[in-house]
Amino acid sequence: KTGIKRNVVRETTGPDRAAVWYYGSPKRCAGDEVPFDEGECDRLEEAFAAFQDGGAATVNIDEDREVSFPRMRLRHMKTGVRRAVVREALPEKYEWSCTKGERTPYGADVRDRLEGAYFEMSRGRG
Repeated sequence: KTGIKRNVVRETTGPDRAAVWYYGSPKRCAGDEVPFDEGECDRLEEAFAAFQDGGAATVNIDEDREVSFPRMRLRHMKTGVRRAVVREALPEKYEWSCTKGERTPYGADVRDRLEGAYFEMSRGRG
């Protein structure tokens, strides 16, 4: 016990988005999923959050395709082809470190205890 005080920092080291979106490929390639591009994923994630707050149930990806959130289906409006849509939530990861000039990461056992304490505090129990 040295009495030295340092700031503790909790930083996210996880992905820069909450989820990745995919759609099912044609029957000839059953089981394969095709990812939406990054801009489409961003648009879908934003529209999905709005849908969960009572917003629109469908979103147009482009002039030919729309996604229905209640059904989690992609529909090509010219051909009528429908495909399943999957939203894969990505895990959040955090790193804990102490600061005094340069950041020094804590070991895994300390990080686990800090995450537990942070969880309890965020629930008003710590």
